[in-house]
Amino acid sequence: MNLFQRFVLASLPAALYAASAVAAPPLEVDQHFIHYSNCAEQTTLVTLPAVTLAGLLPAGFSFAPTEAGGQLAMVHVSGSTCSDDGDGKSVSDVLAFVEVIPPAELQEPGLGAYGIFLRGWVQNPKTAASFAAWGFGDLVSQATVSVTVKDLLGVRTGKTDASDARGGVSTRTTALGPEIAFAGARARLFHVKNGVVTAAIQGTYSPQKAKLGVGVMVQSGANFLPLPVNAAVVSHAWGYDLSVESVPVYGQ
Repeated sequence: MNLFQRFVLASLPAALYAASAVAAPPLEVDQHFIHYSNCAEQTTLVTLPAVTLAGLLPAGFSFAPTEAGGQLAMVHVSGSTCSDDGDGKSVSDVLAFVEVIPPAELQEPGLGAYGIFLRGWVQNPKTAASFAAWGFGDLVSQATVSVTVKDLLGVRTGKTDASDARGGVSTRTTALGPEIAFAGARARLFHVKNGVVTAAIQGTYSPQKAKLGVGVMVQSGANFLPLPVNAAVVSHAWGYDLSVESVPVYGQ
């Protein structure tokens, strides 16, 4: 699988609807599974020297290799919108991770890509509660999120804005094509704390269409990259369903 295929298929969108701020009973959270329908996403891929994020890697993990024998840290910031979150509501969220190669004991046949989770901004408190139940609560927060995608004469443009009390991220993207069709795929993200893998989630994608382009990613507040503004390669993918679930972490 080449870099573009990993890039398109590894982005983990998740999306649910923002609930009322009025006091309510405790949320009923599915501790293992969330399903989203008819999704579209725009992902910026920021490529950095491996040393930039080397402190994130647990023992046995590495970043993507280069042809020259080195490594690059490839950071994905994916803003998604889905027309149905399981409750018939249209919603948007933003997730960020860095692509990695885990040790053999944490790999599984058929998985297209792996990553270390960096940050997540979600609209629905139930989504945030699910991530917390899965062990990602320190990295995912209920937030203000806006994701828009337009297609004009085959040119796809997009905007992503997400923020919470700690900081935020914005992306601006343009994808010209050509249009590419991909089969379904699976990707896995790890939660890492103090150099140890503590939890994992897995996304399963249905077949989707995609285009490649260019864009920019801008950070604000406390965040995960050293520079506030980062040029990026861009992927737009659309017309797919996504299921996200908690998976056990073996070999730890």
